Amino acid sequence: MHGLTRAQWYISDDLLERDTHLKREKRSRLTGSVHVCAVVLLYSWHLSEYYYQDTKHNIKIFGDLKMKFVLIIITLAYLFLLFGCSKNEPVSPNDDTIKYIDGNVYNIINIGEQWWMAENLRVSRYRNGDIIPKVTEIQEWEKYNKERWAYYDNDIINEHYYGKLYNWYVINDERGLCPVGWRVPSDDDWIYLELHTGLSMEDAENIGKRGVNEGNELKSTRTEPDPHPRWNNPNEGVTNYSGFTGLPGGRITGDGFSLLGYHGIWWSSTEATNFSAWVRGLAYDDSSIGRYFYDKRSGISVRCMKE
Repeated sequence: MHGLTRAQWYISDDLLERDTHLKREKRSRLTGSVHVCAVVLLYSWHLSEYYYQDTKHNIKIFGDLKMKFVLIIITLAYLFLLFGCSKNEPVSPNDDTIKYIDGNVYNIINIGEQWWMAENLRVSRYRNGDIIPKVTEIQEWEKYNKERWAYYDNDIINEHYYGKLYNWYVINDERGLCPVGWRVPSDDDWIYLELHTGLSMEDAENIGKRGVNEGNELKSTRTEPDPHPRWNNPNEGVTNYSGFTGLPGGRITGDGFSLLGYHGIWWSSTEATNFSAWVRGLAYDDSSIGRYFYDKRSGISVRCMKE
């Protein structure tokens, strides 16, 4: 490691202001919800008093009923506060995982106003349960408009470490690849993430390698000789300060598998041309963040983010 990068301590005033506003908004919503619960409880108490007074000719019986009624109202108000009032958050700050299809459990991370999976996707089915075709023959990856996925080198052990490789037609399918309430990030979503690492808007809109050390904010610190998953050497200056934990899952094209350990490449949902879509790339020997357009037939990694 070579100490802190510029992006560790630099966050633009605009992002800082938006983060502060978000926290205030969350506190305001929670406070308002507590007030609603308090009003409901007090009004219920008032009704119970009225009922008691109206039936005072039989004080003992209705007094007991009154106490039971009040206890029920208090319990309901408490449950409303516990399970209803504070559910405005897209994901609770106390939740650090999400479970999805095939029994997979993914770590999640809050970056700015976004929630991301901190691992590459590993599903073999769409959100509705339909099977995504697994394709092992290299030549089959040359075909357009065909959904497919593969393990790197067709070895299932690589799924455990780096996730599956999907072509763009899978993520564009209306059946949905990510969990309900989640999506594959758009090019603009990626740009927001990059701005939060300290990348300037001017750089963010460029094509190719962008920034200086911002890529190190997004890469896992695991480097050989660490066991898999890991980056190949040198991977210098990496901090993973964002918590994104990017790993080099490689790719599959019509030429075969390549780049495992050397490059991590992730789809966006945004088309660049009829035959390509925007991607993001990180490299073992570079600290910038790449923005390119990739052939839709290619198989690369996928991350999901909260809508």
